[in-house]
Amino acid sequence: MLRLIIFSSLLFLINIPCPDLSMLDWFLLVVVLSLMGFFFYLERNLGLMISLQEYRRQSYLKHTVSLSTREMRRRSKWANKRYYGFHCDSKKQSNHFNYRLQFFCNRSREQIDTPLSANIISLTNHGFEFDETRRGWRHIIVSDSNIHDFSDAYVSIEKVTERVNGAYFNWNGVAYPAGCALCLMDLGEGNELTDNDRDVFLEFARDEQFSNLLKKMERRLKPLQLQESDLMILYATRSQILDDFVIFAENLKNGSIETFIYNKERYGLQRVRTDLEYDESKNLEDGKRVLLFMTYDETRGFVQALTVYRTENGSIEKKILNVEEKRFEIIPEEPILCDEEIEIFQEETENGFEVITN
Repeated sequence: MLRLIIFSSLLFLINIPCPDLSMLDWFLLVVVLSLMGFFFYLERNLGLMISLQEYRRQSYLKHTVSLSTREMRRRSKWANKRYYGFHCDSKKQSNHFNYRLQFFCNRSREQIDTPLSANIISLTNHGFEFDETRRGWRHIIVSDSNIHDFSDAYVSIEKVTERVNGAYFNWNGVAYPAGCALCLMDLGEGNELTDNDRDVFLEFARDEQFSNLLKKMERRLKPLQLQESDLMILYATRSQILDDFVIFAENLKNGSIETFIYNKERYGLQRVRTDLEYDESKNLEDGKRVLLFMTYDETRGFVQALTVYRTENGSIEKKILNVEEKRFEIIPEEPILCDEEIEIFQEETENGFEVITN
């Protein structure tokens, strides 16, 4: 700007001849050019000053946040106990409202009183446990990974309520509840922990879908000297304990009433023990074709519709949906399977005695 003022002043003093410009015009030109240069100077330098101030502010915030994060990490401590865990603040003797959760852990068989300094309380579902070598409740692993290769699975986190987050074990196209965390941070008046948060947290951890799947994988099944054609189907009903449909059928070889489930992985029947008692009044009449139940197979990474019928003469008929042709096709007869432990039990009871296991 200074150069512009000097240049304009020299032009004014020298008064270069110009027929169109008077001395007053030259003076006004010098003033206008000087003002333009002055504003340009202010804009440039003010911008640099603002940028410098913003840079200093961001550097300060970054430094402060970094110190705060390191301080929080130093103060905070994760205490993973395989099936449950706590995130505690070592400089606080208690969280807001002195909240403490008490519950009985069925897996470790102990009464748990959470620390008053806990900011986060976490639990794992049946079939899972925390990785005790790592920090954080999100590091969840399968309790018995030797049963199957779960290397292609991953854990995702979803909000269940404002204070409860759920962890899901995604494998083979199904998201299994694997663990959950109850957040106790920022508790205060108007932001209290509700009974619903507590109930949802504990109820989420009770889900046993994946645990039941592991039990089915772990069972060693063997074929019986019994075919599906050796059965007279009586009726089917659902078992809450097995979480499956149970088929009551008469064994035409020995006349006994036995119970079976439909093994969706093998498309055949499997003999099981159940808590349900045989009810003769539920027997289906001959001469009518009845749909016993419809189910789905999700073990192959996609949903496969399956149907099980009782035919007019009392035999079983299994069908599977052909998605491409949009029609159900009959599944051929398969050998009936049985859990080895159940088979031993069956043989012993047929011989007149029963072994009571501890």
